[in-house]
Amino acid sequence: MLLNRAYQIPLSIDNTGDVKQDVILLRDDALSAWIEFHNGLFAIMRWLSPFAQVFIPKLAAYHSVKLAGILHIMHCLSNLPPSVKTIMRHA
Repeated sequence: MLLNRAYQIPLSIDNTGDVKQDVILLRDDALSAWIEFHNGLFAIMRWLSPFAQVFIPKLAAYHSVKLAGILHIMHCLSNLPPSVKTIMRHA
């Protein structure tokens, strides 16, 4: 049910036909926690083999996209704002 509702969220399209991007600005404490998590991923790279090191940036990007998706769905499907300072749209 939640997934069906998420698919019903309309895309914002600009006058050139491109999708407008949302910018999510985290509160200071949330941003600090995210930076600590992100830096922790990269800190372990020195103990990994060169083969495994290539996956750390991909893992960080995956978690970034996952967090952004969760916050976006929370914002669009609820009347309560997510735990973010503000959500703005690019013009």
